[in-house]
Amino acid sequence: DDFDTQMQLYRTHIAAENDGEAQKVLLALAQRQQSPDNLSTLILYMNLENMNAEALKLLARGLQQYPFNTTLRRLELRQLVKEGKLTEAIAAATRLLQQEPDSSIWQTLADLYRQSSDLPQALHCLSEARDLRPQDGELLADLADLQQEMGKPTEAKATLEEALAVDPSK
Repeated sequence: DDFDTQMQLYRTHIAAENDGEAQKVLLALAQRQQSPDNLSTLILYMNLENMNAEALKLLARGLQQYPFNTTLRRLELRQLVKEGKLTEAIAAATRLLQQEPDSSIWQTLADLYRQSSDLPQALHCLSEARDLRPQDGELLADLADLQQEMGKPTEAKATLEEALAVDPSK
């Protein structure tokens, strides 16, 4: 289809080290109506090309057109985290979890709460992630670290022993 053809043209320009022409292809595609998947692809490529302002505009437009698209919502969350906007990122992660209860989103939310010094909320989030991925040794190790940080050495030790049983490298 036209999108795939234009993306091939973009890759041809990149291979020829013709960045200006490659960026023009992305901008032309951004002007057209696109599916959520195509928008996500464009946003990722724009970020690779350091076209951050254009990527943000396209993301905003995409979220307006497709407010419940989880791929675009994940890109929004990633952008907010990158910009260090903790409050907005927490709100975005919470919205995303309502649509898609995913352990990686719970872990991201835990990290955000940890950064904002809300350790009880971080603990809740890591516990939710653990419920979704009980055999993840790295997740269990993170949970043990947080329990230790919160002054819960007995729970931390038990969780760490569980992490080592699941994944001895942790």
